[in-house]
Amino acid sequence: MFTEINAAIQASKTALDIIKSNKELLKYNELALAVSEVNAKLLSAQDFASYLLEKNKLLSERIADMEEKMANDEKFDREFSRYKLHSLESGMLVYMIKPEHEEIGEPHYACTACASDGKISFFQPVLNGTRLVCDFCKKNVDTGWKPGAHKTPK
Repeated sequence: MFTEINAAIQASKTALDIIKSNKELLKYNELALAVSEVNAKLLSAQDFASYLLEKNKLLSERIADMEEKMANDEKFDREFSRYKLHSLESGMLVYMIKPEHEEIGEPHYACTACASDGKISFFQPVLNGTRLVCDFCKKNVDTGWKPGAHKTPK
């Protein structure tokens, strides 16, 4: 990239040297040809510089996107470390918040399907706690708990 720009600059210097050393240049066409070559090289260098600027812009955007994705992944990993895999009475697997991170006094569950996609989505109990339904993907999980057993699903 710099080679073309440097070549254009050198061509400009050469044209100026020719003009200075040959003040008595009788042929205007030779001078016009030299100036034309310099202009062509300058245009070529300008086109290449524009190409490089566009490429730099695209690469900068890609880097910004990758940095944002990395930040999101780090945030997910930090949040996800608060959960552990838990087997319900039915044998179904869910992620349950670790006891030291419980804020509402009861354990809550996160969807395994959503977690594999990098999202933390909570299950909501339905049908008197016999099923859990994911807020995001609507996955249904049988808790194994039977109504009338007078206990909450664990």
